[in-house]
Amino acid sequence: MKFLSFVKQHSTECICFTLFIVLALIGFAYHEPMYDEAEAWQIARTASYHDILFFLPHYEGHPPLWHLLLSLPAKAGISWQLAIPVIGFLFMLVNGALLFFKAPFPKWVRCLLPFSFFLFFQYGIVVRPYSLMTTIMLLLAMYFAQKDKRPSLYVGLLALLCATHLFGIAIAGGITMAWLWEIKNKRPWKEYLPSLRKDPRFHRMIVLLLWAILLVIMIYPTNEWSNPIFFTASIPRHII
Repeated sequence: MKFLSFVKQHSTECICFTLFIVLALIGFAYHEPMYDEAEAWQIARTASYHDILFFLPHYEGHPPLWHLLLSLPAKAGISWQLAIPVIGFLFMLVNGALLFFKAPFPKWVRCLLPFSFFLFFQYGIVVRPYSLMTTIMLLLAMYFAQKDKRPSLYVGLLALLCATHLFGIAIAGGITMAWLWEIKNKRPWKEYLPSLRKDPRFHRMIVLLLWAILLVIMIYPTNEWSNPIFFTASIPRHII
């Protein structure tokens, strides 16, 4: 009964979500992996965890979370023809459900936004770290109103966003700066700055900053382009 009541209450969203799923299945059925999708899979399949964590991020431009995620099916011997579409489809299901039913946007935005080029194709059908970034950013939008009541959860999501990509670090930094400005709330600086020392939200932001600095160090480019390990790990092989 609850399900039928939910469908009746969100009939438009359910119709759009069903169409979204059908189009996603068609998209994955005809999509061939791009170079960066294949490269990420090969790194996850062939590189050691030591290289995934400490070496390759310097060349990939993003923290190792995505490669670690792909390594679970890749190192288990699951075929990329099965794993990549399934991973992408699961992210699309989650992102679509969050957008259609949970996002704090007007109904017409929630029903149209999932079909946009970037959210549907570039961050959906094309299976890259941006798929995970989209999920976390939607969760951040969901819990934005609760960030002051649940700062640990919100900062945790920001930390996870940082771990997805260099862009995630920049976005998380912007959100945190806006949050700090909101906390100030027209108070004079001489009152605001001392109060931060006692604010648990600020303490969590300091931890987030240290985490972001660590990730930047991990992905900072090196000059070891001649190292054979780099070329061995980054050039895609035949993925069967």
